[in-house]
Amino acid sequence: MAVEIFHYDSIPQDALAPAMKFLLTKWNTLSVMNKLTLQALTENTTFNIADNSSYMIPAGDDFFFMHVGKNVSAAIGQDFTGLLLSHVNDTIAQDLLDAYQQAAAQQKPVFLRFTSDIAQNALVWERLILPAPIERIGPILVCYSEVLSHHQEVFEYLFQNARNPWIVTYPIFSDGILDDGWVLLMNAAARTAFPYQGRIKNLRLRDLSLFQFGELWGRLRDGYAQANPRTTVSFEQLDLEMIKVNQLLAFRFDRNAVPVGPLR
Repeated sequence: MAVEIFHYDSIPQDALAPAMKFLLTKWNTLSVMNKLTLQALTENTTFNIADNSSYMIPAGDDFFFMHVGKNVSAAIGQDFTGLLLSHVNDTIAQDLLDAYQQAAAQQKPVFLRFTSDIAQNALVWERLILPAPIERIGPILVCYSEVLSHHQEVFEYLFQNARNPWIVTYPIFSDGILDDGWVLLMNAAARTAFPYQGRIKNLRLRDLSLFQFGELWGRLRDGYAQANPRTTVSFEQLDLEMIKVNQLLAFRFDRNAVPVGPLR
């Protein structure tokens, strides 16, 4: 089975995301009070329930996408609003259908973990299915979803532990010409090379000794104009790579060329 299913009594509540933990607690409270409705469950909360949820209603042995939140659609690259689950071209659709049918039949929450081959990237989803009764329709399923993403942690680790010095900046221009940059990130190798161990705060490139050479800035300006999105700049014994990343500008230095001199 492509889907990991946790039924109501076995849902790992301590491992739930804050929004899911909140929704499950709210579902339990409203159910005990006999006040469980879609509106009562999803409104009056600081969590963005609607944008991270799909609302499913029974359609015979199938389920109809009544609503698909914009964050869900953006993650998978498609909007299934108005379609039946059986029409979704995904290898796990049948497993999801089984889980939805169990939640609807038992009138109890179900928690899922699964991967999807619809999106371009490998995504691991967590989904909490919460049935709420609707008169003459049956239970509507509020399927709150979040993508488990460890990309940021992985990228941070790779960046900080890279052997080459890296500096990421927000470039500063004077009359449309590259003139400086606010330092946003420095990895450990860059802090050792320059050297700089303090908090970045308002650090600018020109505060670093290397970037106080006027001749270098002429090379950097030419390099910035040529970078698409990257280019190499040579200055005396130093080779560095300039990389445009959206509005940011990253510098990757040759790890054997260590800048010398203190900050101003």
